[in-house]
Amino acid sequence: MPFDGSGGFDPLAPPVYPAVAGEIIYASRFNSVINDILTGLGSCVVRDGQAAASANLPMGGFKHTGAGDASGAGQYLVYGQALAGAGSDLDADFYTPTVSSYSNIDSYTMREAFWIRVGNVVMVTGRATVNMTSPAAQTYIVISLPVATNHVTPSVYGLNGVASIDAAGSVINSGYVYSNGQNPASAIIKWYDGSGSDDNLFYTFKYKVAA
Repeated sequence: MPFDGSGGFDPLAPPVYPAVAGEIIYASRFNSVINDILTGLGSCVVRDGQAAASANLPMGGFKHTGAGDASGAGQYLVYGQALAGAGSDLDADFYTPTVSSYSNIDSYTMREAFWIRVGNVVMVTGRATVNMTSPAAQTYIVISLPVATNHVTPSVYGLNGVASIDAAGSVINSGYVYSNGQNPASAIIKWYDGSGSDDNLFYTFKYKVAA
């Protein structure tokens, strides 16, 4: 075998190789050398893609460089393509939601929320501090979305999620998140009970953006 299993190409042993000056080169030895080279070349990956690899190719910590963007099944994403979001379908960031309306709230502070988009689905998680007018009454707050959606019908973009009210480290009550069914769309966070003062509102929800 011309390759030693570690990528090294080992020549045939004397007297086949190397040739010695002044000695006769026998056809059998010459053919052995050529056949050995042909066998080795047959195990190489050619640059013009004539043949596929016959086994897994370990990279040893090195990289494929200069690769093109994937455009079909069975092709791998290159770094720049993934970083660019594969057409803005993969992204993540922080945002501070804007409040458009609320009920039974004296004051609020919206904290920075985190969102991530995978394909046409956006997932959001965040927190706010609220002071309720009446601790035992229905309460809601309407917040903006980090990525706009043109879907108006709630059943189409499926905005839904859960919320909880925490005071002094204890969960007082749970709530839910749903869509306002308008365009531009917003998320309505609704709950019923709280302590009334400096309650922590935690929420998480997901929705679908227009394709």
